[in-house]
Amino acid sequence: LDTSWLPTHQDRPTLRARQIAPDGRVTELQVRELPAQVISPTVQSERRRLIGTLPPPVAGTIIESELVRIDRAPLLAAGVTSWLGVAGPEPVVRKLITVSAPTALKVKVIARGPALTSPLRTTVVGDRTIVSLDLAAIAPVDPPIANPPPDHITTSIIGIATGASWAAVAAGARAVVEAPLAGRLRAAPPLKVRDPRTTIERTVAWLDAHVRPDGLAVDAGPLTPAAPADTITRATANARDRAALLVALLRSAGVTADLVLVVPAPGLADPGLPGLAGDEQLLVRARAGRSELWIDPATARRPVGVLPFALRGRRALVLAKGTTQLTSTPAALAGASVVREERTYRLAERGPGQLSVTYAQHGAWPSYLRDAIASTSPGVARQAFAPIATSVFGGQLAAFTHGDPADLAVPFTLTLGIDRPASTGATGAETWVSMRTAEVTAYVEEPLLTEPASAPAVAAGVSG
Repeated sequence: LDTSWLPTHQDRPTLRARQIAPDGRVTELQVRELPAQVISPTVQSERRRLIGTLPPPVAGTIIESELVRIDRAPLLAAGVTSWLGVAGPEPVVRKLITVSAPTALKVKVIARGPALTSPLRTTVVGDRTIVSLDLAAIAPVDPPIANPPPDHITTSIIGIATGASWAAVAAGARAVVEAPLAGRLRAAPPLKVRDPRTTIERTVAWLDAHVRPDGLAVDAGPLTPAAPADTITRATANARDRAALLVALLRSAGVTADLVLVVPAPGLADPGLPGLAGDEQLLVRARAGRSELWIDPATARRPVGVLPFALRGRRALVLAKGTTQLTSTPAALAGASVVREERTYRLAERGPGQLSVTYAQHGAWPSYLRDAIASTSPGVARQAFAPIATSVFGGQLAAFTHGDPADLAVPFTLTLGIDRPASTGATGAETWVSMRTAEVTAYVEEPLLTEPASAPAVAAGVSG
């Protein structure tokens, strides 16, 4: 059993549980607290965690648990949301969910996902409104699929929101997030040119060159980013601070730009549930004439207008004046992100030959490669790709070249030269090249195409 909380606006929760064995023995939950840095070395978070352990239960064991979490203040006064899962990986005999709130608060409670076997029931007692859900014989659910569609929810969930409307939430969030952006950025460099898109590209390039991403994901915490001038001084920043600085730089260059809150998880930004959950990411939307360009500040060397796959087609809240409802980030289009792999085989009269493999990538694919290549030495980069030559092609890495990571105008290319690859060879009677089906389907993120490890190779005969 575990739970987490944010000390900025929440008290340390109370987590209690006990286990009653079939013979009547009672075991109390042992709880320990983890400091923030233990949660993950790659996540920047103010979140704390409590973890409780009980001995492995046997058949007939009863487990009772209680979690009390108190918020001293809401994450956002204009509205917050919370989601409760109905089913999990284990079967449940009975589950009772009760939401009680002051009637004047007008809390919204809705169900999403597959239809529930029982309806939500609403009653009013005094000055409080109570919404309850009583379910029995809940079957376990399968793990979620990878990369689902934007609104694909595989299991029933209950959403709770306190916001009056998305217009109110947008205005409230804008007031908090934009507070450090008030006034002119004195340290802004001269980036403006006649063409708005070129101005935007120059600004993003300046940001990548002068304020590097720190590589840490922002899990949760205060919405307010650091002051842009302070971010420039630090020269490294998380995605939230880079987004605020980018907006300040663009506005100084005469470009209309706004911060955007987006939830990567599908379906968890709901038109009927106005409020923030605390796990939203900040993007930037800039206007170049009549076009909208969306920018993800979490990573460097990503072409302007290209979002990572997880943030495409997701509902988003633009923190601009006049926002009244959710919008959507640009959808992923076939052909917008392409990987081309070209193999050149140099066959010997007998025995293994040589192989050259060139990857040409554009769109969302290459940003990670660009950043990895640019941030490490040539020797380290070559060493990192040497195992690929052995594990995938059965040879030795003889050459390693790549394009300029800073040149976003052309597809990023990377070439491996491989000596004595096991995937090709010749005898006196024939010449052959083999390719595993996994090498063909490696770029297709679809579970149906996942093959077992023992899948055979596909051999292509070449007459000689």
